[in-house]
Amino acid sequence: MILAQSPVSVEPGDTIDTLYQKCFGVSAQTVLTALKKIESGDHSPVSNHYLDSYYSLPTKKHWQELRRRKVKFI
Repeated sequence: MILAQSPVSVEPGDTIDTLYQKCFGVSAQTVLTALKKIESGDHSPVSNHYLDSYYSLPTKKHWQELRRRKVKFI
């Protein structure tokens, strides 16, 4: 069940690093929103009009490509 979520824009040219930074930037407020809902007794999930999708964790090949590009992650 998803209690809170925040949108982040995905732009052409975004990398795993830029997406991580965008997600990290909204994460604290999103967690606080979820905690406030729990504290008030509201355990209702957020409505999500997006289609289901799944993206796996980066593979060894992805990490090698990031290293080749000298991209720092975390």
